[in-house]
Amino acid sequence: METHGRERYQKSLVFNVSSNCIPPFTGLELIDLSNCRAGPLFPSWIQTQRSLHQITFDNAGIIDALPDWGTVPLKYNGSSSQINVFDVGHNLFSGSIPSNINETMPMLTHLDVSRNMVNGAIPSSICGITSLGILILSSNQLSGSLPHCWEKLEALQILDLSNNSLSGTIPDSVGSLGSLLFLMLSRNSFYGELPSSLQNCSNLRSIDLGENNFSAELPKWIGKNLASLGILRLRSNSFRGGIPQEFCNLSSLRLLDLAHNELSGAIPQCFGNLSSMIMVAPVNQFSVNTSSIPMKSTNLLGLSILNLSANSITGKIPEKIGSLRRLESLDLSRNQLSGEIPSSISNLTSLNHLNLSYNELVGRIPSGNQSS
Repeated sequence: METHGRERYQKSLVFNVSSNCIPPFTGLELIDLSNCRAGPLFPSWIQTQRSLHQITFDNAGIIDALPDWGTVPLKYNGSSSQINVFDVGHNLFSGSIPSNINETMPMLTHLDVSRNMVNGAIPSSICGITSLGILILSSNQLSGSLPHCWEKLEALQILDLSNNSLSGTIPDSVGSLGSLLFLMLSRNSFYGELPSSLQNCSNLRSIDLGENNFSAELPKWIGKNLASLGILRLRSNSFRGGIPQEFCNLSSLRLLDLAHNELSGAIPQCFGNLSSMIMVAPVNQFSVNTSSIPMKSTNLLGLSILNLSANSITGKIPEKIGSLRRLESLDLSRNQLSGEIPSSISNLTSLNHLNLSYNELVGRIPSGNQSS
């Protein structure tokens, strides 16, 4: 059983082929060596395949530079020009994204180079791959600002650039991605306001912009025009002002995380009417940074995670907190909560994490199955 230091799984299959191998066949259409030991070098023999449509080497133990398929051997037989899927996530690829990627792989629909060591900027040539539906470049060492050409990618549904060193503002052209379902830019160094053009992406199901340097007030158009949102994660930025009442229109919302910002004011009372949170669901989270806990928040019967920690929340813990029977994690630590801990908290029989420290609470801790 061979293993590699960055592997997720142990590999029972080692695809031990010389990098100089010339196979007797040229008609492969698909190659998938995911979770097999195919490295350490990217196999050059696949350049001989004339009908290849899909290359998947996810978690294959490869330690090599990203292949520049604009070189003569690949361009000669045209093998790269018809590839639809190129997935080499979770390896140790280095180097930069080829500047001519739109010429060498113009038919790509799925590009996943996540969890590698790819560096440099995202080339504007990537916008030339107009068939692209999935672009996942997360967890690399990419830097610089985003290109201003996203309007060309009309078919793009998933854009995941999270956990890199990207900076600058979000280009207005991202708002031209009418088919976009998932926008994930967390853990970068983006700043400024959210472009109003994003309200045109009315099909968005998930927005994750956490751990950046975004500022200004939370846009009202999120609640007005992005009615399909199920996940909105904006934590650890510098958003200020209050939470717009318009957010109460997000009837599909299952996860809302606004923690660690500079928000002020009260949580809108209408948040207790968010229907997808009221519905019993396996995973829901409600996490904000503001001044008080509304009583109607106890109507969110589907909540499994409630995190309001490290803010400036005042007032008392709602007496009906025990009605959140699905709650598995409750963290209200490092606030300015006062009064006694409600006795109903002992009704939270699913609770496995409770943190009420660093507040101004008084009295006894209620006894019960989870708090005795």
